Amino acid sequence: MRTFITLALVTALCLAGESAVAQDSLDFGDNTSRFANDGECDDPRFAGPDASSFQSRRNEGHDAQDCQAAFAGGTVFLRNTNFITYDGVEFGTDRGRFAHDGECDDPRFRGRGMATYTQDENILADSTDCIAAFQAGTIALRTSFDEPYTFDGINFGIDSSEWANDDECDDPRFQGTGMAQFLNEENIEADASDCLFYYRNGTISLIVEIGEPYTQEGILFGIDEGPFANDGECDDPRFVGPDMSLIGGFSDAIEKDASDCLSGFEAGRIFLRRAYIAPRIVDGVNFGDDSSPYANDDECDDRRFIGDGMTRVLLTDANTLADASDCIAAWMSGELELRTPITEPLKFETITFGVDSSDFANDNECDDPRFQGLGMASPPLEQSNIEADATDCLTAYQQDRITIRNAYFSPITYNGIDFGDDSGVWSNDGECDDRRFIGEGMTQVLLTDEHIRADASDCLAAYQEDRLELREEITRPRHYDGINFGTDTSIFANDNECDDPRFEGEAMAEGEPLDENKKADATDCLNAYQQGRVTLISQAAASGTLYDGILFGVDNGRWAEDGECDDPRFEGDGMSTTVLLDSDIRNDATDCLAAHEDGTITLIRPN
Repeated sequence: MRTFITLALVTALCLAGESAVAQDSLDFGDNTSRFANDGECDDPRFAGPDASSFQSRRNEGHDAQDCQAAFAGGTVFLRNTNFITYDGVEFGTDRGRFAHDGECDDPRFRGRGMATYTQDENILADSTDCIAAFQAGTIALRTSFDEPYTFDGINFGIDSSEWANDDECDDPRFQGTGMAQFLNEENIEADASDCLFYYRNGTISLIVEIGEPYTQEGILFGIDEGPFANDGECDDPRFVGPDMSLIGGFSDAIEKDASDCLSGFEAGRIFLRRAYIAPRIVDGVNFGDDSSPYANDDECDDRRFIGDGMTRVLLTDANTLADASDCIAAWMSGELELRTPITEPLKFETITFGVDSSDFANDNECDDPRFQGLGMASPPLEQSNIEADATDCLTAYQQDRITIRNAYFSPITYNGIDFGDDSGVWSNDGECDDRRFIGEGMTQVLLTDEHIRADASDCLAAYQEDRLELREEITRPRHYDGINFGTDTSIFANDNECDDPRFEGEAMAEGEPLDENKKADATDCLNAYQQGRVTLISQAAASGTLYDGILFGVDNGRWAEDGECDDPRFEGDGMSTTVLLDSDIRNDATDCLAAHEDGTITLIRPN
């Protein structure tokens, strides 16, 4: 290790010396790149934290100010272009896009010094990062065993498993932090490289299994026979504590996870549940035992009860008679009572909660669409549940987890607009579903007439935030994103489908689009365009490349269809404000044709 540290230090000092010299002698070039002065180094000769994620050779020597500042600050480095071999291992060059990011991206290596995700394109392309990690002992070259390999008297086997070399040990004979989550006996002696790597690093160890039933302090721990035995977590649901499985244990793991549970018990990190063996009866009520995976979490999960001592999550029958300690504690403190179905209409604070006739009654979620809040079931909420889920809704209401929707009972009018009420199935979902409106606050699904004046709260909120406006018939040409959407003169205008044949996408009307609807369905097409449900078909492809005697060309330029004309043959307000390149001549047809039609550019150079 001392040798590695010394070598790494010498390497760092040499690189620092080279950087000092390079600062004076390196030609950073000029600032003619369109990405110059954007705070990132776009010159592909450099790599590091302040290097752009997307570098192109067209920017080589053309982003001087950004690159020189980052180089001086030590946040970019000149890529190593010399092929490097160290300690008999070929490390290659720094040509990879992730070079100098402090992680080894070469998938030929493994270890904690590696990047989270690696790709074959980085093989032999991240030399500086990988050498540093290799010298520090945080990565090692991957190996593969075709013959059985023995180390420390342990037969690690070969690499025949389908999970071999996936950076997790899949051999169930081991345990520790380098293990896979799910283990199978077919991987015994079949994942040698992974298991050997973590064993040598001390993150996994060989398990000594308990083959005969084991008893300690009167507790029968059993044997190691369960599917999750020896995974470092106790899966026996008779126990509770920090060393328990995160999912709480399985009933079929009782007395079958002895090693894990015994280890946790001896360390004082798990304990036998007090009420697991015999049901507990208090005040004549059978509370059952503590066999629920959610037992002893200070909340009652038994759905037979109701009150402030109940959990706030969805209840299931699996917890009935299985959370005794929690429920008894809440019962004794007066925070619980037995739940009884409501069969006569219940009224509280002038609100009629109704009865418990819904199929979803008593599931600890309110399904009545007249309410809103954290205690509600997920939408859509059915109208049939109105006044049919009394117990759930009353409980949540008293716990301040739901409130009544005022808009459900009284239609809302604002700025002279009748927003209606909240009687729609999709009301109060944060999106306006009323097709009378248009804007970014609208839902992105197809709208129907049944939602008109039935989503008041959502639409009013978006309207007040200036994310909506009332849909009006457009009589003057409407432009957006450099596109002339036209007017609403089509007989199919305002039917919530785009009929303009210049567009394509899921919001288009069925059948073959008609030329007579070109620029004649503005509202529908603009709304769908803003929602990302239609896109403009290239005008160059649809209308040809020659217009008004001008050869506009095609849309092959990098900046084609960005709403600005990038063709340097033109000038005017419709032009891009960035540096114009000859490579965009006749390669931005749609943008330039649209600007030409709008009169915002003129031709200044010959065709």
